[in-house]
Amino acid sequence: MQRAPLFYAIALTLAGCGQPAEPGAHTAPAEVPTKGAAEPASSPDPILTAFLQDRTREAMAPLGYVARTTGEGAGALTLVYLVGPEYCGSGGCNLLILRRTADGYDVLGETTVTHAPIRVLSSRTNGLPDIGVRVSGGGITEGYEAKLAFDGTRYPSNPTVAPAERVEGAQGVTLITDEDEKTSLKS
Repeated sequence: MQRAPLFYAIALTLAGCGQPAEPGAHTAPAEVPTKGAAEPASSPDPILTAFLQDRTREAMAPLGYVARTTGEGAGALTLVYLVGPEYCGSGGCNLLILRRTADGYDVLGETTVTHAPIRVLSSRTNGLPDIGVRVSGGGITEGYEAKLAFDGTRYPSNPTVAPAERVEGAQGVTLITDEDEKTSLKS
């Protein structure tokens, strides 16, 4: 069995999704999450795993994700950073913004071309927190942070065009970094 080529293919795919920040680019430090802010799961949530496996059943391997939940109760959101050949390109990877329901999860946003760090900003729009994502690569020479604001129904699907907007110095808590361990959906 040839495992070495598969290992290298996975490593190269994952490495390609994390673009280095440009010199002088603003990257927020990873803060220690407080209760209700952002708590890494100690083990994958089986309901989330089933939801993601169903949603990505046609995707090719390798495929992994980082998931973090912020908030509590009805206001809780789960951010899922998908990493794999069908979800990443030179501009970044896909971010799902989910809300837990009795039956599983509702998708409040699927944003393409995002890079970590992914942050929950201190500001809110239409009752939900604004999300900050790093935008770089894919033809963007000067990386920046974009704010994704909830429009009452969904979060923006692309951080490089309106209604997403460029922000500088926004306060918030880092949820997902490039260094976070990915949970495998397919290998």
